[in-house]
Amino acid sequence: MKRLAVVIVAVLFLLTMVPVSGARAQEVTGLPDGVKKAKISSYVDGDKIKVTLGGKRLELNFIGADAPEPRECYVAESNAAMKKLLSKGTVLYLETDATPVDSKGRLLRHVWAEGKGGKAFLVNAKLIRDGNAGWKAGDREDGNAKYADRYKKAEKDAKKAKNGLWAECDRLHSKARTKSQQRADPKAAEENPDSDGDGIADDVENQPDADEPADEPVDDYLTDLRADQAGLIQSFVELDAFIANPSSDTEAFFNVIAVLVTWQVTYEAWQGRDAAPGYEDVHAEWQLGLSLLNTAADQMTEGIDNDDQDRINEGVLNYFTGRSLVEGLSGRI
Repeated sequence: MKRLAVVIVAVLFLLTMVPVSGARAQEVTGLPDGVKKAKISSYVDGDKIKVTLGGKRLELNFIGADAPEPRECYVAESNAAMKKLLSKGTVLYLETDATPVDSKGRLLRHVWAEGKGGKAFLVNAKLIRDGNAGWKAGDREDGNAKYADRYKKAEKDAKKAKNGLWAECDRLHSKARTKSQQRADPKAAEENPDSDGDGIADDVENQPDADEPADEPVDDYLTDLRADQAGLIQSFVELDAFIANPSSDTEAFFNVIAVLVTWQVTYEAWQGRDAAPGYEDVHAEWQLGLSLLNTAADQMTEGIDNDDQDRINEGVLNYFTGRSLVEGLSGRI
């Protein structure tokens, strides 16, 4: 294991020689004046991300975009669409409007990214136009109105084309059965009527509130835990395969970055989740392992970005500790 650690440190040092932005020389066109460059570092949900800007890691809210919240229709698809559209490490160009920060200290920005042919596109508008978020008219009232008409039209077009959530949900922030579910099972809709006429099916409306969660079902808990553990172990295998046949080309670099993203996404997915009855010790070790892998990913990414070997080494140490905890659960779940 010590020999493997030394090899990984050497390989990751080699990767610092590969430019993070790739070898493209073409300039991004169509950007407005005054934008600031940042990189996406992690995901929050369908309308919020975390970015690295000026050496700091900050949470950012997309002006004008309003994505489904937990337990709402289309929330999983919306979150997945954000990750598909903006891969970790993507360079973003941030444009400030009248109100730069919200009441929670999050950045409020119009976000641009490079599209086909090097031409910039407005991410906020695309999220809305594809139906992965609705238009948040309140941002216009707060003074962030530069592209309000554009966002409003994007939502109108999405509704007309039945893109994304508009094909599956009764409305934005709906907790009702999706329209596709109702079409597929009309009998279920009859058995679960909307008795108060508020557009939310009774079987959904009468679920416990989010602040009063039921105990985690053991079978569901173990199924998710085994699946995510398998995904992490596969990421370790992929990293080992790279170590066995190291390469300094750009594709290899991004394969390693993808491994780090797997650790971070898995960590975020388990935040706020409770242990199933009888698995409290397992859960504690699992959460600690995830936390160490998430920290390792942050440290390695920061070290690669800043050509900082000491930071990379810190990440490697946390990686091995976290990996040991994750792999150690195999005989207990």
